[in-house]
Amino acid sequence: MLATKYPTLDLSLGPMPQNRTNDWVDGHLVQALECQAVDGLVTADQRLTRKATRTVGSERVFSVADAIAYIESQLDVIGSTPPAVQACRAYELDMTDPFWESFRADYENFDEWMQKCCREHRQCWVVRADDSAHLAAVAIVKHETAEPRGSKTLKLCSFKVAETFSGRRLGELLLKAVFAFASSNRFDSLFVTAWPKHQQLISVMLDFGFAEDAEQRPTGERQLTKQLLWGIADARQQSALDYHVRYGPYCLDVLGARVYLVPIQPRYHAMLFPELQSQGSLFPGREGYANAIRKAYLCQTPTRSIEPGSALLFYRSGDERSISCVGIAERSMRSSDAAALARFVMPRTVYTEADIGSMAEGQREVVAVMFRQCLLPMRQPITIHDLRHAGILARAPQSIMRIKEEHKPWLIQRLSAPL
Repeated sequence: MLATKYPTLDLSLGPMPQNRTNDWVDGHLVQALECQAVDGLVTADQRLTRKATRTVGSERVFSVADAIAYIESQLDVIGSTPPAVQACRAYELDMTDPFWESFRADYENFDEWMQKCCREHRQCWVVRADDSAHLAAVAIVKHETAEPRGSKTLKLCSFKVAETFSGRRLGELLLKAVFAFASSNRFDSLFVTAWPKHQQLISVMLDFGFAEDAEQRPTGERQLTKQLLWGIADARQQSALDYHVRYGPYCLDVLGARVYLVPIQPRYHAMLFPELQSQGSLFPGREGYANAIRKAYLCQTPTRSIEPGSALLFYRSGDERSISCVGIAERSMRSSDAAALARFVMPRTVYTEADIGSMAEGQREVVAVMFRQCLLPMRQPITIHDLRHAGILARAPQSIMRIKEEHKPWLIQRLSAPL
């Protein structure tokens, strides 16, 4: 008895010949298309392609390259992941890791639920403990099936950082990966549920634009939702900072905010934005300021203050001499008091207390800016040549400078900004 993995189509083109000729096989394949037994035909045979095209049209006949491209288009785009973050599937997780003990304490039948996650091949991101295979942080997501008609919703169904890794901002590091996934796959919204006792998790989510749903869940959990669709009307109804927090980190309001060019030395640029470096750190994920979306920057500049919501175009001086990342200012201060500056920016900054003391030495005033990194991908870095050609710069910037209103349309096009 012949066993087969696939069902046989019962099609008849007359009695089967003693030797199955190419024409006989081709005829059956074309008939399968013609009678709607199959959706399409994938082939590299040009003679068969011509025959099938004459019968059913070219839209149902695919080359191998076309078929691969179509299949890939139906798969989730993982998106770029920050250093130290590994993308994986649920079945790759080690469920014997002590990391999961608190989940088992909080959720009845947790292991059965995880088995379901494994069967569904749910997308995950993990951060490993230092020099260890053990887990330090995990995020698991799923496409929400009970979503409103016309809406595409992503559920953040598991999100945890081990207590021993508190302070490294691994939560923000994982959120970078989750936001990249949601943006790349065009989700309309993202939501998470949490028990009221998980106040730290709830606070982080609220700080990144999640809003608590009014309707109480039957389990007693709180549900927080983040909208990922925005437009010009949304930006005009709120401040530039509120707009970015609510819908970001993949959006910014250029028209409604001031824009500053911020020169930054290569070593500080590499520490603040490690994912933009051509050669990554040997020990990624250890510095909280590098993992964070919320960061701090200090410099000496004649600029008195940076308004909340201002767009910060970080210009890497020295080697690259270009803009490759953007920040959104939260608040700023100007002071010659090194201790006050350190209190203002810690623990977000790449600068040590000695660095800050050196900047403020001799009662020199320093501007400190707390900002959020905008993750909107740029088509390509904006070089000093581009800035000169556009009339924005005459020479390399030495300190923070404000971009004129007349140059905003050009910047919007270069930044891939929606506004």
